[in-house]
Amino acid sequence: MRYQSRLRMFGLPLLSVALGPDLASQQARGVARGVIAIGDIAVGGFAIGGMAVGIISFGGMSFGVLPIGGIALGIVALGGVAMGGVALGGLAIGVKALGGLARSCLFGVKRIALDDQTVATDLISGASILGDGRVVLIVNLPAIVDRHSKFRPEQGDSIISGILLSHADRKNLRAVPAEARS
Repeated sequence: MRYQSRLRMFGLPLLSVALGPDLASQQARGVARGVIAIGDIAVGGFAIGGMAVGIISFGGMSFGVLPIGGIALGIVALGGVAMGGVALGGLAIGVKALGGLARSCLFGVKRIALDDQTVATDLISGASILGDGRVVLIVNLPAIVDRHSKFRPEQGDSIISGILLSHADRKNLRAVPAEARS
């Protein structure tokens, strides 16, 4: 099916529709170009198609300012796989990314956003992959302090071990010889 409206804007037809093969012109896929483009391959201000390129685009593969589709690449991308300045999707990669597996990239530092179901502990709130490939954990310091204070035994003569020691405990630990600590 092929259709182009007579009304033109910016040198393009207002509406262009090109779906399926056209045996007369020997086209295997319909390529629609217009302000509003609907086709197997659609290029326009508002594009809908298997592959869509436009300011606002909907399709299996979408490219543009606001692409929405299975694979979306653009400034604000929404899709199963979304890449852009702001990306929302199952796999989202962007400066600001939200989704099932979201990866934000900003100034050479990549941040992995982990949702609450991925992390089974309240002591770790996320992870980062640095520019040189090293992985670091983002700790939840208030939760660590809270947990440490709950499990701290009564103050006595023994020195406790743990991730957080008081200044007095550190001084006492330094005063005890290493073989006596074991």
